[in-house]
Amino acid sequence: MLGFCAINTIPSFFGFDLHTLMASGGISSGFDAVEFMLLGAPLVQVGTEVMLRGFGLVDRMQQELREFMGWHGFTTPADFIGRCRDKATSFEKLLSTNDSRPHLLAERCTSCGLCHIACRDGGYPAISWNGGLPEIDHAACTCCSLCSHVCPTGAIFMNFATE
Repeated sequence: MLGFCAINTIPSFFGFDLHTLMASGGISSGFDAVEFMLLGAPLVQVGTEVMLRGFGLVDRMQQELREFMGWHGFTTPADFIGRCRDKATSFEKLLSTNDSRPHLLAERCTSCGLCHIACRDGGYPAISWNGGLPEIDHAACTCCSLCSHVCPTGAIFMNFATE
């Protein structure tokens, strides 16, 4: 979700044309790529998913892109790039309406540290260590859910805030 806001916000903030913008992060299918393209990114980059699923993913993504274009009568990606820019929202509005928060089930945690590494390296160090277990700083958390995706045991999961 944050990536979609960035695609809409960055060009106007820095004053450059969308033709110079490449989207990345969270793209695991051709349909994910289409969402970024609809918001104006003419290029998308896929990294982690290819590492996890192999290069065959690229063929599947191309097929999904062709399917999307066929369903909507588009002949080239240029026909739909940027068509939904007016539907995007700001970071502030997105964060203020996102009430899903990461939670920890300590009994499932193996202290592997993957959540901490993902959070730290993702740029939002909201997970620290306390007694061998991750501790989530909800004030620093952007609720991107990366910690829950990398947790191999399901010890960290996203749930609606009750605070």
